[in-house]
Amino acid sequence: MARRPGSSFNEFAELKSKISSGEFSPVYVLMGDEPFYVDELVSMIVQRVVPEGMRDFNQNIFYGNEVDARDVIYTAMTYPVFAEKRLVVVREAQQLKKIEEFGPYFENPASFTVLVLAFTSASMDKRKSVYKKAQKSAVIFESDKVRDYEMPSWIKRYVSQAGYSIDDDAAHMLAEYCGNELRMVSKEISKLFQAISGKSSRITAGCVAGNTGVNREFSVFELTKALSFRDVQKAYRIAYYLAKDVKKNPMVLIIGALASYFVKVLKVDAAIAAGKATDDDIAAAAGTFRSYAGEYRAAARNYPAGKAVSCISMLKDYDYKMKSGASGAAGDAELLMELVGRLMM
Repeated sequence: MARRPGSSFNEFAELKSKISSGEFSPVYVLMGDEPFYVDELVSMIVQRVVPEGMRDFNQNIFYGNEVDARDVIYTAMTYPVFAEKRLVVVREAQQLKKIEEFGPYFENPASFTVLVLAFTSASMDKRKSVYKKAQKSAVIFESDKVRDYEMPSWIKRYVSQAGYSIDDDAAHMLAEYCGNELRMVSKEISKLFQAISGKSSRITAGCVAGNTGVNREFSVFELTKALSFRDVQKAYRIAYYLAKDVKKNPMVLIIGALASYFVKVLKVDAAIAAGKATDDDIAAAAGTFRSYAGEYRAAARNYPAGKAVSCISMLKDYDYKMKSGASGAAGDAELLMELVGRLMM
């Protein structure tokens, strides 16, 4: 059965709550495409299972390429010394040899040990019997990669869980700046929490602009907004600013963001053509907040389906030019200015 959107976040939050309260499973299998969740959970488990002063004797952290399954099992079956629990963590567990040897241990895990198999951007093979045995005793957490269009909502949920709030435009700015790299997003959010600590519980667009590398006025987020309303002067001004520092604003990321934007516009075109033209319909089609429905409605007027498809094709051409060297003497800055002009023709 397909996993529900957002299920990783919900399961992550639930696991964090249990770990925080000292409710531990004898075995954790942490795996999936998104390493951020796995890293966070391992960090929490390490912080809480064994008291700091007892870790030299009761905590073992291995790496999958440096140990085999038998050594891990032997360690997990060793009684703790003057402590209630022993913690055994295997990072990069996808590199473990003979992982099937964990089968008998999963069927009868040591009650005095917390064993963590942490996979990095990988998963245990669900077709193998060892996985089925793990299901009987282990907490199995599978992390899904967050899609680009889901990032603003993910940011809002993450911030809310920490007891803060973030404005829609601030969430969009962060999503545009960080993409779907959750490690980077969480670091930037931590900076913002520190910046507003003791002053406010709300993160605004101004707060994001003042405490991260995001420039609110000159960003891809503002460029797509200018394109939506066909504000030629503003679009060129933003493109010129971005082009001045192609190291900070790589062309490949700008093209990717613009392609994502025009795909959303195409979805909005399709929704309107199907008679789904309310603000809620448009926001759902674009995968954004309701407050941005007006912007995408304007974009649908200025970029009907045929035009949106043409823009996506154009972006592919420029992506090829940039990566293949087919642009001749033109640099990234010249290509970006030319591209923005053609998108508004």
